[in-house]
Amino acid sequence: MKPSRRQRGEGSYDYIESKNLYRWRGYYKDSMSGENKRKELTANTQKALRQKVKIWQEEVAVGQVNRIKVSAWCLKWLEIVRATTRPATVRRYSVTVHCHIIPQWGEYYIDKITHGVIQDYINDLADTHTTKTLETLRAHVRACFALAIKYGFLSKNPALDVKIPKKNFQLQQTILNETEVTKLISVAKEKIYKKVDDANKYLNYCYYCILKVAIATGMRQGEIFGLTWDNVNFATNNIYVKKSLSQISSTERLSGTKTGKCRNIIIDNYTMRLLKRWCFYQKVFGNRYNGIFKNVASLVFTNSIGHYLSATNFSKRYFRPLLKEADLSEKIHFHTLRHTHASMLLAKGVNVQIVSERLGHSSVSITMNIYAHILPTLQDSAKNILENLFHGGNKNG
Repeated sequence: MKPSRRQRGEGSYDYIESKNLYRWRGYYKDSMSGENKRKELTANTQKALRQKVKIWQEEVAVGQVNRIKVSAWCLKWLEIVRATTRPATVRRYSVTVHCHIIPQWGEYYIDKITHGVIQDYINDLADTHTTKTLETLRAHVRACFALAIKYGFLSKNPALDVKIPKKNFQLQQTILNETEVTKLISVAKEKIYKKVDDANKYLNYCYYCILKVAIATGMRQGEIFGLTWDNVNFATNNIYVKKSLSQISSTERLSGTKTGKCRNIIIDNYTMRLLKRWCFYQKVFGNRYNGIFKNVASLVFTNSIGHYLSATNFSKRYFRPLLKEADLSEKIHFHTLRHTHASMLLAKGVNVQIVSERLGHSSVSITMNIYAHILPTLQDSAKNILENLFHGGNKNG
């Protein structure tokens, strides 16, 4: 078969004697890069080759030529969203991609992932994962596949109608009781006065204040680590939560809160007095080590040279050992302090709307779902109040 040239854009045919194959070569435009790429097809006969070329050209016409595997698309998706998405959100996307999507479907072409495939996977996870985790996974898959539509790799999103299986139980959030909170704070306070150098004493005092603020406000770790002195109002006992510290690959950045909204938290007098003492201590320490300690960002909580705190270092070098010293469960995390704050307020009868506002949830329903296990105790409280009311007003019934 002699090489021949067809009309512009149709490619060319030839015969490879060494392989005893007929070959066609042509070009197409890649939708990801916009570049012209070369395509080569071979077959044992001219007829088979022409049929192969015809099918391929039809796929080009409907935009299916640029198929991509799930693994390749997910990595590209993370790269795309990184430019416009908060680092903490990108980190969560990355966890979903590397722990779920790629291990499960990475070697499949993305257009082969169906609604049923995703639904089956969600169903399989239902016995070992919380509803919130499943909802997060579904949301991430939806977002990933939604952008694939815009890039021409999918015609519709297979994750849109995926349902979260109903559970017959509610996984309770791990919380500390009042005795455990007191023990944790007591052990943390003792660490301040141990014989250590100035830098370690500064850190122990700093970490103690962090624990107190976390329990007193329910703020997220990133919000506490990103808190600046201009957002602490000593006169009115207010903390204004406007920023959060994001840490990705050893890079720190102050960004907006998780919901993108600012909130105001009123705190108790004791915690505010503690913050006043800490503010004074930090200034004295900074003056003593002037030139070494540089709190350029005016952070409330810093490391011993005035820079951002590392969440990893805080956990490994302080929080985990502190739990061990206090003889508390290893299942406790810093986020447990946030759940403890909310649970204590709800158990004391504080209005759910107020608790939701303190936590910075986007809606009261989120608070209700997370702390559903606390609500029965509130029902009991309401029952007791009514019984006391009616019993006191009419002893004879």
